Amino acid sequence: MAWTKTVSHVHTDYSDDGNASIESIIDSARVAGVGAVAITDHDTIDGARALAAIAPPGLQVIVGEEISTNQGHLIGLFLKRAGSPHARPPNRFATKADLSSRRIRSTACLAVACATR
Repeated sequence: MAWTKTVSHVHTDYSDDGNASIESIIDSARVAGVGAVAITDHDTIDGARALAAIAPPGLQVIVGEEISTNQGHLIGLFLKRAGSPHARPPNRFATKADLSSRRIRSTACLAVACATR
């Protein structure tokens, strides 16, 4: 089995705290010899989907989301839909971590707790 250099937590400018365009992420991955990136913007998978749509051959995009919950942040990877049970709830920390985790795992994806409050 061949190894692939992977970056597992990347924010795009689709995220509240990201400033990297999807084009700049592609360029940086090429320069660094990265073969896979997990895009984990806060509370959205739109940036990951946009990057996946234009990714060149040889760059795998893992669709992810860093979900803000009332218990900290939860990373969902290999998502087919947003992991948060609410699309940008009025109080972004109102989402319960266990509800988001169950939703992620129900679609055979990976949920990882990354920060707690």
